[in-house]
Formats: sequence, C-alpha cells, structure tokens
Amino acid sequence: MGVKNIRFLRGVDFRAMTQFCHLCQTQQLAKSAEQLQIARSGLSETVRFLENQFKLKLFRRANKKFLPTETALVLSNGFQQLGLLESFARRNANTPHHELSWIKIRFPVHFYCGHLSGAFFQSLYQCAEEFPKTLFWPEFTNSYFEGGLTTEGWEPEWYKISQSDIVISGQSGHLLRNGFQQTGRWVILHAQGVPLGQASGVQEIRQHKLILPRMPWSILQQATNICAENDFSFEYDEKDYIQLLSAPPGNHKVVLLNEIFLDPMFDSHWKITPLSCEERAVMQIVHYDEHPVLRYFEQVFSQSLNRVEGDRHDFQPGTSLRQWHYFDRVLATGSMRQAAHELFLAQPAVSTQIRNFEQTLETVAINRKKGSRSMDVTSSGLFLADMAKGMQETLDHLETYVSSQQLQQYRHLTLGVLPSVDVHSKLSELIVNQVAKWQQYYPDVRLEIIEDKQNVLTALLRSQHIHLAFIETKVPWLIQDSVSVPEEMGVVISPALLQAIDAGKKKKLGWPDIKHYPLVLPRRGSGLRTLIDQHCFEQGIVLQAEVESDSLNINQRWIVEGKYATILPQSAADSLIQAGQAVFLPLHPSLKRILRLSYLKNRPLNDVEKNLIDFLRFRIEAYSDLN
Repeated sequence: MGVKNIRFLRGVDFRAMTQFCHLCQTQQLAKSAEQLQIARSGLSETVRFLENQFKLKLFRRANKKFLPTETALVLSNGFQQLGLLESFARRNANTPHHELSWIKIRFPVHFYCGHLSGAFFQSLYQCAEEFPKTLFWPEFTNSYFEGGLTTEGWEPEWYKISQSDIVISGQSGHLLRNGFQQTGRWVILHAQGVPLGQASGVQEIRQHKLILPRMPWSILQQATNICAENDFSFEYDEKDYIQLLSAPPGNHKVVLLNEIFLDPMFDSHWKITPLSCEERAVMQIVHYDEHPVLRYFEQVFSQSLNRVEGDRHDFQPGTSLRQWHYFDRVLATGSMRQAAHELFLAQPAVSTQIRNFEQTLETVAINRKKGSRSMDVTSSGLFLADMAKGMQETLDHLETYVSSQQLQQYRHLTLGVLPSVDVHSKLSELIVNQVAKWQQYYPDVRLEIIEDKQNVLTALLRSQHIHLAFIETKVPWLIQDSVSVPEEMGVVISPALLQAIDAGKKKKLGWPDIKHYPLVLPRRGSGLRTLIDQHCFEQGIVLQAEVESDSLNINQRWIVEGKYATILPQSAADSLIQAGQAVFLPLHPSLKRILRLSYLKNRPLNDVEKNLIDFLRFRIEAYSDLN
C-alpha cells in the first residue's frame, strides 16, 4: 500500500507537477505563467528544479519555445494521473463507498502532446465536474508496437461502470456507424524550398526519399503500404513524429504523415501538401456499452478537439504529495510513533501533517484512541488508502521510467556482484574477462560495481539502486538470465583435516557423510546457503554448521589452518587447490551453481543493459573453458 518509493520525486509536489504539465501543453513560458497566474521566473525555476531533480533534460529551448522532450511528455502523463486521483479524493473523502464508480478510458500514448492530449485531459476534468462521484481513469496504450502494449496497473475497488477505448486504425473498413470518429488524409511535410505541387502526385514524390518517423504501428503499416504501392523511396527515423516535427525542417527533408497527427505546436517552417491517394486513417472512440456517462465523455472530447481556445479545467491541488506519503506510512505501520521513526521525523510533526491532511479533506481518516497506541481506520481512511495505492503504482511506474532514461542519457551502469576472494572463481572471471571485454565495445559506459551478499543485492534491485546483479538462486519477482554453465559444488577441505577425519577412503561422498564434518557455512539467507539448504531438504537431511560466517577471508584462513571445511563451487577455491592447501571433494547427488544476471520484471531495459545480457548469454559455452 501507499506512496513509499518517491526518492526521485522527493521535494516535487503537486503544484510543480501542475505547472510542468501546463508548460508541456502550451510550450510557451509567458503564456503558461499568465494562465497559472505566477511569475515567469517562478515557472522557469520550477523547470530547472525538475531537471536537476531527475538529472534529465526535459525541454529544448528554441525560437522562444519550451519544446518538451519525449521524457517530459511521458512524465506529464503520470503527473496528470496523480492529479486526477488527488482531485477525486478531495471530492469524495466522505462519500459512501456504494455511491462511487469509475470508468476506464484507454488512450494511445502517442497522443501525449499538443492539441489531442490537451483535449483528452480537459475532457477528463470536465467530466469529473459533471460526475463528481465517478473516477475517469486513463490507461495508456503504447500503440507503437503491433497489437499495442498496455501498461495495466492499479484499478479502484468500487463499481466499474464500463470502458471506452480511443483507437486509431489505418483501415477505413473498421469505421463505426455511430459515435465519434475523425478521419485523416495523408500529407507531405517539407521545407519551403522543396518543390511540390498543391496536391502531390506520384511522379513528384518519387524524386524524394520520404521519412517515416516513429508512429503508431497500424498507421506505420499503412504508410509503408502506400510507399510500396507507389514505388516511393523511404527510410525510417527512430525519432517520434512529435520530436521530429517540433524542430525546423532540413533543406531536403520530406516527411510522410497522416493529418490526424498534425498539431499547432509543430514548427511553423514545415509546409503541408496533401498526398493524392485514397487511403485514410481514422481515430474513433469505442464504447464497451451504451452507458450515458460514456456518451457524455465522447461529446465533451469531440467539443474539446474542435475548440481552439477555451476555459481550462486544470488540476488544482489541495493536499501535498508529502502528506499522502506520511498518511501511508501511518497506515502501514499502524502507529504514529513507528511512522515517525521510519520517516526520521519527530512524532508531533507527523501528527500535525496528518491532522492538516484530514482538515483539508474535511474528514477523519484515523480515529485516535486516547491513552492507547492503537488506532482505527475509518471508512474514509480506507477510501484514501485506496487512492494512495493508485498514487503508489503511478509513482513506481514513473520512477522506473526515469531510471531507464537516466541510464540511456548518462551511459551509467551499476552492477551488483557477489563476494569472491579467489581470482580464479567463475564470478571473478566473469567480471574481469567477459564484462571487461563487453566494455571495450562501449567505452563511453561508466561501469560501477557493488559487491555484497545476495539478500542485499536483491534489495538494491527492488529499490532500483542498482540496474543488474549476478545472483545464485531463483527469485520470483526478477527476470534472470543464466550467464554461466552449471558449476559443481562440493566440500573444500585441507588435506590435514581430511586425513584426521578419515574421509578420504570413500570413493563416492554423499551429503549424509559430511554431517559430522566441522563445517563453516554462509549465514542463512545468502545465495549459496539457500542452495545448500534446499538441496539437503530434498534429501531429508539437515547440515548443522559449527560456525556461520559471511567473511570469505576468515573462512578461507580457517580452511587453510585445517580448522573447518566448507561447501563451495570448485572455482571459488581454485587458488587454494592449486597451491595444495585444500582439496575439492565432489558430493553425490551433485549440486550445481548457476550465475544469473537478474533485473526487475516490470522495469524496461535500456539498450546498454540488453547488450550486456546478450553478450554474456552468447558466451556461456566459452565459460566452461575458464577453469
């Protein structure tokens, strides 16, 4: 539950988000400052603060415009979602649960800028005013891919009315008979110096190489079909069409685009010429049923699209993101005192913030029992907890996205590795040889290596303090790629201790045979210890270590002195074995260790991370020759 992972958003509040989203829409500092009734210097300071906070470039300054980057536009989507939740919470903090409802509206993520995006969010806020007890909740669909990829997340626990999808299609045969729809012709965008007629014909176009920017999959398919049927020469541009057309055109740039995507925010130097072809694209709203609320949204959205300028329905926050964070911690811990301890604050400060939070919402979320440390969460508090959960998932998504963008921009990769003291170990060879070889292909990538125990590395992955980590056991909430061949584990013991316990006579050593060995093993919870314990459990035996130690240097010294034996992969003690200070005894049935390069399931990988994983995966066969 709740808003707990807001490290990169710490210090960012709803008001800064509102200003940021407004500037993304207008792209004009003076206009946004005037409409928000704040000083231009204050708005400019907000932009600088956010860029410093995220360590990312969010706007390009050109021709007196603030052109939002793709990162900024994705962030604005998430900020708008947070605004919708905060507004709904303020309106309904005291509304009975059975009177609440919600509607899901799926919206293509490529409309995250300019007129279409502005019309969409204005429609949501206007509908919220008309139906204050209904949450109009957007779900963004990434239609840049075939079939579309939807980021599904939090959904309210109360009654769902229905769903509407704003969709686009490159096939006119899929038009609806009734309801909102907007068709678009294909046009050519070019510099003024490119000679094209009023309606460009096939022969004129063949003299140029068309640029197809990144656009929704269905529209891109129609564009390539048009080029193929008319024998047009074309090339793909990885830039999103909004980013491409926000900049002035080059002298020879000719871009093919559907007029559905034309936006007043495009650079004014682009000239638009219709293309002579019959193909059309269509944008339409698909309702899952005929509920009047859905029809009202359709009507408002259509009106917003046709309105050049009008009354804005902006997010006006009453609470702060920090208050939501404090409220969540109080509910999660069940105690003001414990929440204050986690937040590194004095208890009166937390209590004051919760009281102000409740006063703003004009409700009582938590009943304090006098003379008791326990507290009761009211029905209003449960509703607000659900709102906090929605904010949490939105913030998690934004944090994951920002983390991936930081990696892409700064070419910085943080890699977690397990401790190892033997220079010949598989892990050492993997880092020293294979990762070092990979880095030769990417000399601009700054590699940072963090060495720690497996439970620490998995915690760092979860909190997104590191990007990737080598670990030994399977973890259900991670994606794990095997990057080493299976390596046999066995007893590592000094020759003197082996002779003293008279174990050298057995030809095949089983796990029950070592129960009486003086063993030093890693503490429970470490990767190797988990592998050992699981393997023993499957055989119905329990190994009792005389000493549990995570200090590899101390463990190695005890082995050399003949005080204890241990269980390790053979390569982890290779130097001792080669020096004659220890021997390796295989165990039956065998237990094998595999190193897995791991990362969070729900975090999109950057190209740098993908390339490292592919590089190591394709070299697994070579690892068998390392030892």
